[in-house]
Amino acid sequence: MLLASDLDNTIINYEIAFRDLAQQNFGVPCEVLSLGKVGIRDFLNSQGKHTDFTYLQSLAYGPEIHRASLHDGFLGFLSEYLKVNNFLEVYSHKSQFPMSGGGFDLHKSSLDFVKKNVLSEFGKNVLRIKFFPDKRSKINAINSCNPLFFIDDLVDVLLKLNCSITPILFFGPQEQNMGAVGYNGIEVSNWSQLNHILQVR
Repeated sequence: MLLASDLDNTIINYEIAFRDLAQQNFGVPCEVLSLGKVGIRDFLNSQGKHTDFTYLQSLAYGPEIHRASLHDGFLGFLSEYLKVNNFLEVYSHKSQFPMSGGGFDLHKSSLDFVKKNVLSEFGKNVLRIKFFPDKRSKINAINSCNPLFFIDDLVDVLLKLNCSITPILFFGPQEQNMGAVGYNGIEVSNWSQLNHILQVR
């Protein structure tokens, strides 16, 4: 297998969803909203509102996922990738239901989003999505599959991959200049950059 990918914050972009929901539900100030998801998380945590961020995340990943979008360049990359591959394998360590409660089926929300925004473009199931309850089981599955490349927004996942797997760190628009401690591999902020790296034609 040439490439496998993470789902949340790698394929699906939640920045607008987090910004809108943080402002509407928790009154997060504009100067913090401009810092994106990580800035919002750090602000709420600094205010002792750890559960608020957990709930915010469950909203964005669940019933409010329609506010999300695909990261730039993904559909174009996928179109080229599928010319020589039947599907893109996707690994997600998202639990089915949020820890904050609410009864949202996060797996269903993700699948519905993908069906509307990806599968409708190609008319067939081009993403093979696998959900795992935690990072460890996700990492074990990736290492077992052993793709040539794996792309994720989490450094701690990439650092635990087999040496035979080339890691690719994905930075969203709000995070591409933040740096990644302990990671010295390939970094991209747009899926179109992978066309050259993977020599997709």
